[in-house]
Amino acid sequence: MMFALVSYWMIGLQSDHAKFLNFVITTVLINFVAASLCMAMSSLAGSYGQASLFSVLIMIFSMMFGGLFLNNNTQTLSKILNRLSFIHYGYEVCSCLRLLFSLMYLLAFASRDHYSFLIRRMHDVLVGVSRHYS
Repeated sequence: MMFALVSYWMIGLQSDHAKFLNFVITTVLINFVAASLCMAMSSLAGSYGQASLFSVLIMIFSMMFGGLFLNNNTQTLSKILNRLSFIHYGYEVCSCLRLLFSLMYLLAFASRDHYSFLIRRMHDVLVGVSRHYS
């Protein structure tokens, strides 16, 4: 929680309470997943050293293939490994919520003449997102 409280404002994200709450919830859930994986590794390993080694390897794997260092032109194997990383889903939630809030803001403050343009633009964005996952 302290990480989210400090980093959200230092990054310079939008100062809206709902967006901040979504960021905090996403961060906490990703931390729960990481802690659960470490606990699972510690219960499967025979010693403390093995548990530490396996946990570190899983965290490094998740960070490498989380999506921060990968682009859309990656190879098939990288895309598969990207789907296995739990950090990837945290990035996706944050980016989708940011897009959703931006579109809601545009719809709320756009004039009636621009509704058809905005609906076409939202359709293009959603088609692009669905192509990304197919």
